[in-house]
Amino acid sequence: MTLLEYYERQRPRTYTTGDHHKKICDAVERCYRERKHGIVEVPPRHGKSEIINVYAPAWWLGEGHHDSHFGLVCNGQDLSNKFCRASRNLCKLPVSPDHTSEWKLTFDKSLDWTYRGTGINGSLAGFGYSEMSFDDLFKNGQEAKSEVKRNSIIDGVVSQAMNRLTPDGIVIATQARLHPNDTIGWLLSSEDRQFLRLHLPAVNESGRDAWFEDQYSGEKIVFPAYDALWPSRYGAEQLKAIFTRITSYYWMAQFQQVPSLGDLSFFDVSMMPTYRMIGTINKLWIGVDAAQTETESGAYTAFVCLGLCSDGGEHIKVLGVRRGRWRPDVMNQQLIDFYQATTRRYGVYPEAVCVERAAGGYGMLNLPMPVVPMSPKGSKEERAGAVCWLVNKGVVQLPENAPWLADFKNELESFPLTTYKDQVDAFVHALAWELRKSVDFEPAMMERYATLNVDPRQQLREFVADVQVEQEMDVEWGHLDF
Repeated sequence: MTLLEYYERQRPRTYTTGDHHKKICDAVERCYRERKHGIVEVPPRHGKSEIINVYAPAWWLGEGHHDSHFGLVCNGQDLSNKFCRASRNLCKLPVSPDHTSEWKLTFDKSLDWTYRGTGINGSLAGFGYSEMSFDDLFKNGQEAKSEVKRNSIIDGVVSQAMNRLTPDGIVIATQARLHPNDTIGWLLSSEDRQFLRLHLPAVNESGRDAWFEDQYSGEKIVFPAYDALWPSRYGAEQLKAIFTRITSYYWMAQFQQVPSLGDLSFFDVSMMPTYRMIGTINKLWIGVDAAQTETESGAYTAFVCLGLCSDGGEHIKVLGVRRGRWRPDVMNQQLIDFYQATTRRYGVYPEAVCVERAAGGYGMLNLPMPVVPMSPKGSKEERAGAVCWLVNKGVVQLPENAPWLADFKNELESFPLTTYKDQVDAFVHALAWELRKSVDFEPAMMERYATLNVDPRQQLREFVADVQVEQEMDVEWGHLDF
């Protein structure tokens, strides 16, 4: 018996089986039979949790897989208890003991529960699971936007549960896409794991947004366009009513299954034209976001070079981006190398290197280049909000291809939901310089760099001489091109 057949036999008679139920059942059954991890992205109240957490375990046990051990983690204990009891009621096999949050087949001689459900604050220690379900571990957007909360759930719940899988154990995850680094985002970020991924948004008018992907084989099936995923229950008119009474953030996260701020986003990357030829560079400059120290998992240091170019009109082009986790001395050398590589490539000396007076930026203020100290006011979001209109009006262009392009675009699109904001910060610093935002730059420094004809080559010579005399840095200067 297939899972779909089991579901249609056992579901309440007042329910109807939609096309999306069939797709969910097919995807989950493949996960079980092929022992492959799965991700199911379907809007709320469309039956995905019931199929994954209630019907699938009871069906699999009924198929004779009595040595299976199911684990379920929800945001709250009450919800996990609900699914646990519902699956127990469907199972026709003898059970003992039988508790609210866990139960066990009588003839299972192992020490593990046949089915155990817990909230994110519960314990998973001491048990092994052949099938593990993660169901909406983040309760709301506020939790998902908190980096502390995300790390707590990923480290304390998801990673711990993954560590309890049997050698052929599988994970099936479902989650409203409240953040790029939510449960699904974290699972997808690993290069060592593949998934059977079913993505069904509430609306698919383009015919490109609903698909099933087998990451193990590379197969991808794109489903035809539709106005509503479940028209008999959530038709187009009802979806429009829902859209008008919730924010675009929740519409995209819950109903379209896309981690995006929607209309509340800062940078509309779709408005950034791409360029192949640079044209005439009138001037260029660099924005810097410097981390405090080198760590394996901490903040990055990022450099973003922008240029004002003429090619049938003036446009700002993103010419280069570099980021990494470096020690302070290596960080300084990386900036010097980036500065010089930019000069060699484009034949134009940067007019300014915008460095914030914070964290590792203090150590860069005396580097041999036209460093402009910044004292930006407000939060990262407030600063980005003051300059993002340049991007959204199509003034800023991106290259067609670059090694750094994908990461840079992803960070811009996801800001401020993204975990790392270093490239955005450096980009915002650079845009602020072009706008000459006096709130960010010290007036005296702005006046100095507006009137002083700085010769970067002479600065480098003087700097190298100082270093050689004082021997303050262990740097090989022979390769510098003066």
